[in-house]
Amino acid sequence: MSILIDPLEAQRGRWAGLTSTMDITDTEEFGEDVRQLGASHSCAPLQQWDETLTNSSRDFDITGVQRMIGEFPAAIDQLRSWGHG
Repeated sequence: MSILIDPLEAQRGRWAGLTSTMDITDTEEFGEDVRQLGASHSCAPLQQWDETLTNSSRDFDITGVQRMIGEFPAAIDQLRSWGHG
């Protein structure tokens, strides 16, 4: 379980900073790091989360970016309930 969940949990501090700054560059880097984690563990839901975040960012859809960043903790919880790790 912890193989995927622990690295995601380690990103919570970074995530918390993004929720207050919404810096586009930092957000895109965060999304890419999450995508890579998803890819390395064959976790399609994480890769989809990043794709939606990236598309929102590139389209300057601030509401979409805020929504996806806000969903990060729930995404971790969902993966945990599915037994990903």
